[in-house]
Amino acid sequence: MKSVNLILFILISISLLTSCKKEDKLVGNWERYGDRFEGMKIHVVKEGESFKASIVFVTDSIKLGGFVVGDIKWKNIKKITDNKYEFEDLAKKQSIYTDKFEPSYVLANLEMITDDEIHTRNFSKGLEAIGTEQTWKRASGKYEAAAIKTNVAKGFLLSKGYDGIGF
Repeated sequence: MKSVNLILFILISISLLTSCKKEDKLVGNWERYGDRFEGMKIHVVKEGESFKASIVFVTDSIKLGGFVVGDIKWKNIKKITDNKYEFEDLAKKQSIYTDKFEPSYVLANLEMITDDEIHTRNFSKGLEAIGTEQTWKRASGKYEAAAIKTNVAKGFLLSKGYDGIGF
């Protein structure tokens, strides 16, 4: 009887250990550096079988580029290998007719250089050979996920002059 209980205990323990999945190393806070949008901070979350990244902090110069807190910066992020991903990156272009920014998503690749550094490369139509590269480092700090999930919260924060959430 003791051996049956021991075997049952071992099987249950193994089952529990194998069912606990480690969170993907892409999940978390990231800060862009080394280019004109340096200082942008995003938060990456797993969403079903893919991931998405929301902007949680922008500087004044980034605001001039049309990006705001709450924008979905990366979407449909798919893991290709252990350290490589494919995704759609938000790009914004100011209209020549108005002062508004026109959003579009461009195909991009992401590579985790280390657990704390990411390089991305966008492939805009017609510029596939050139691309646009970005470098991101893991950022620490807290954020309020609920505040970036709705446009109501985003609008309220922006109307009160807040340009970041908890960083």
